[in-house]
Amino acid sequence: MKLGVSYNIFDGEELLKDSIKSIRENVDYINVVYQTTSNFGQMCSEKLLDILSEFQNNKFVDTLYFYEPDLNKGSWNETIKRTIGLRLAKKEKCTHFLTMDTDEFYDAKQFKKCKDIIEKESIDSSACKIYVYLKESIYRFKKLQKKTYCPFIHKINLFSVIKQSYNLPVLTDSTRRIGNFFTGTTLRKFKLFAEDEIVMHHFSLIRKDMYKKFLNTSHIGMRSNAQEKIKTFNRWKYPDLYEGYEVIEVENKFRVNCKSEDF
Repeated sequence: MKLGVSYNIFDGEELLKDSIKSIRENVDYINVVYQTTSNFGQMCSEKLLDILSEFQNNKFVDTLYFYEPDLNKGSWNETIKRTIGLRLAKKEKCTHFLTMDTDEFYDAKQFKKCKDIIEKESIDSSACKIYVYLKESIYRFKKLQKKTYCPFIHKINLFSVIKQSYNLPVLTDSTRRIGNFFTGTTLRKFKLFAEDEIVMHHFSLIRKDMYKKFLNTSHIGMRSNAQEKIKTFNRWKYPDLYEGYEVIEVENKFRVNCKSEDF
């Protein structure tokens, strides 16, 4: 197995280094597909380009690719960026592929075990459950995300493509569905990893500028209610419920120091 990973980034650069650290020892190639303008016309942080240049100079990432979004395509830009990341991984002759965002983390030991299972059992595509974190890396929703799963490692070849119309046996982000160009379907041998095997730790509600995320997310419901979302976010204090969900305090296992600021 030669495993390639592609990061899709506009904001959240403050989490990128720690996210890469969580997987770096278990992957062979990392590219970052970045944009300096959001899908809805907002400019990125002044720090983004400096951070990415430093990572490339230090060989922390292998390839940087600049993407100029089409503002008429909105969230379709996400699929295009992930497709570019897949193409770059194929160019490096990767046999397997994982697409990620900067706020996603994996336990390194679990990652290694599941990677070995995928190789040993010739798994074509996989997914796992998700834990969501809030404001700081020590606050996590008690229960796993209910309906949506995270696509994990996929086997790829020259004919692998990403299409929103593809379906996995479980509900996933439509911009991450990998299948075969000729058959028009996802790959056959699928594995859903159990909670005790691996979980994606999603720091989706941790940002230095949470308002920017609400304004630029591809989730139309969250974007259209950004003002109300940020008010709810600012009001929340541990151990209150957040939008009806229980939050617990956990170990800072990824040693992330980023804290969300109120606006």
